Amino acid sequence: MDIIAICIVTYNHEQYIAQALDSVLAQKTEVPVKIFIGEDGSTDNTLNICKEYKIKYPDRIELLERKQNLGLVKNTLDIFSRIRRDGYKYIAMLDGDDLLD
Repeated sequence: MDIIAICIVTYNHEQYIAQALDSVLAQKTEVPVKIFIGEDGSTDNTLNICKEYKIKYPDRIELLERKQNLGLVKNTLDIFSRIRRDGYKYIAMLDGDDLLD
């Protein structure tokens, strides 16, 4: 599948997650991009922001909502497993408080 899967792990990134998602969505690419967000049981408003983006971009965002915190490694590995299972060949990594230029 010639789509780039963007893996974003996020936990308590309320102040940054919208900017991170906007920076990915603004990229001009020759192939489609699908964003996989692993929201890791945040205690702030991160999950609600992620849900708003999922509603706004339903074909471009997959939200993996955790009921309890898995931690960075387990959250990332779970997202990678999902991406691989869905047949994506290319994976890019971005943290919930990072920006793409």
